[in-house]
Amino acid sequence: MSRKKIRTIIVSVSIFYLIVAVMSIFMLKENDSVLAEKNMAQILFGKETDTNTDPEAGSEADPEEDPDGDPDRILEKWTDTVTEKATEAVTEKVTEAATEKVTEAVTEKVTEAVTAKATEAVTEKATEAVTAKATEAVTEKATEAASENITDIVPQTDGKYYIVETTNQKYLLIMREAAAKRSKAVTQLKPQTTGVVIEKEDQWTKIYADGKIGYCYNQYLQFREVTKEEYDKQVLASGQVSEGVQNGH
Repeated sequence: MSRKKIRTIIVSVSIFYLIVAVMSIFMLKENDSVLAEKNMAQILFGKETDTNTDPEAGSEADPEEDPDGDPDRILEKWTDTVTEKATEAVTEKVTEAATEKVTEAVTEKVTEAVTAKATEAVTEKATEAVTAKATEAVTEKATEAASENITDIVPQTDGKYYIVETTNQKYLLIMREAAAKRSKAVTQLKPQTTGVVIEKEDQWTKIYADGKIGYCYNQYLQFREVTKEEYDKQVLASGQVSEGVQNGH
């Protein structure tokens, strides 16, 4: 409830009780008889009057309820009652307005918190889903690309499949473009680098390792015959360049 509505209610209640007060004072001044006082007391406090009492004879006022039958005392009691009623009415309206505001504020905060949590959860799930899909797609494409390369890395040695591992201990092993010591170097392989054999000859072997294809001297290679499945897996693994490779001897 807005402050404007609260002010309107307070003013309306005050005007109502003010009108009643003016009418009561007017009645008391116009008629000073005990009967008029008793009737006013009945209006204000709900007291019953004896309708059989002779107005001319008058009646004795109850000293406890209305000492001396004083109209000012009656008006004082009435004023207290009016003030109490007005205070109760205003307090009730203000309490309702405050409760409504507090409820509205709490509801808003709870809604914001719930919305934030829901948004965070949805965003997190969406991000996870997108990341998973992207990773899956990239992995699939990489696997397809690597698989296509397998067709170019077919062993030409007796139709058998070999995995090769370098045996150099202290120095990097040079992989060359051709089976000759003076041939241009393709890359340098660190000790215990694993690859696959493409073509094996008496002194040189054409291998695929560290993502490169070239020739290495057989003296520094160790061969192991494997199945086609193992060979294909090693082809894919050989496309990942090993960490810590250093150039030099």
